[in-house]
Amino acid sequence: MDEKASNAMLVAIVAVVAIVGLVMLYSNGSNREEMSVSGQAVVTCFDSDGNNPNAFGFVQAPPGSPAVADVCVDSTTVDEKYCLGGRLTSRRATCGAGLRCISQLYTLGAVSVTSGRCATSPPEICDNIDNDLDRLVDEGCDDDSDRYCDAAMTKPVGVSVSICVGTPSAADHGNDCNDNDRTIFPGSGDLTCDGIDQDCSGHDGTPDNQEFCDNIDNNCDGIVDGTALAPNVCITCTDSDGGNNPSVGGFARNWQMRYDGRIYDSPYQTYDFCESSTMLNESVCVPDRRLSRQTLSAFARIDCAASSLRCISAGSGAYCG
Repeated sequence: MDEKASNAMLVAIVAVVAIVGLVMLYSNGSNREEMSVSGQAVVTCFDSDGNNPNAFGFVQAPPGSPAVADVCVDSTTVDEKYCLGGRLTSRRATCGAGLRCISQLYTLGAVSVTSGRCATSPPEICDNIDNDLDRLVDEGCDDDSDRYCDAAMTKPVGVSVSICVGTPSAADHGNDCNDNDRTIFPGSGDLTCDGIDQDCSGHDGTPDNQEFCDNIDNNCDGIVDGTALAPNVCITCTDSDGGNNPSVGGFARNWQMRYDGRIYDSPYQTYDFCESSTMLNESVCVPDRRLSRQTLSAFARIDCAASSLRCISAGSGAYCG
């Protein structure tokens, strides 16, 4: 056998030995697979996170080739890349209890990739930012597009939240108690006693759960215009001088005043009186249909001098004369 043939056979033997001599070597945090060729270690595959789904990472097979990153398949699953037999391989890893798959830019040396990993993520709030790092912005903020953010999510005051990227739709307010129904939001008209809290007041009925004198059960307690002690009773007001009559002294009196759920025949009355020698305060009945915040008797200021009269005080009430 000549020298040239002998050298060729030697090279072939070395190549076979190199393939058989494939070994796997691991280092802290990452792993790499090396092939021993003629006593020299040749790296064939590099995994930056050592097949760890709880760490951001990527694989290069061989090193220097384009990096292939671990990625989030969904909110609880990461597609973890790792080395096996000198080749790029992947597996689906499910995040543990209390963890979710989050994504962000990850840089190691000269390599920068968007990578995913299982981690405890911060909660998403309505602020135009991907707080929980799941590649979605403000998800769940305004699912019904009524411009009111979900009450279960924090919304910074004064921040108008973009609902759909590239569209003018934005949520201006918060505290939506049902973010799956666009007819339900704070300030919406509440259909009386239908079992639904349309205005997010915390109950079905008027915003402050108050009854009105309108022949309707506004606070949905089964009683119309009154209380259990006096149903169908509203406050009334009488004006002794016939109603805003400055030429006759008199008073206005409230009847059936509501207080703490009970009805009283109120003796409260207000008399006409002179504010000055020419200014009369005429006691009148003011329309007000509310039961619980009733101020039916009030005063109207009348200038007696406009009719060339003076304000005269009398026992039954003041008048212009």
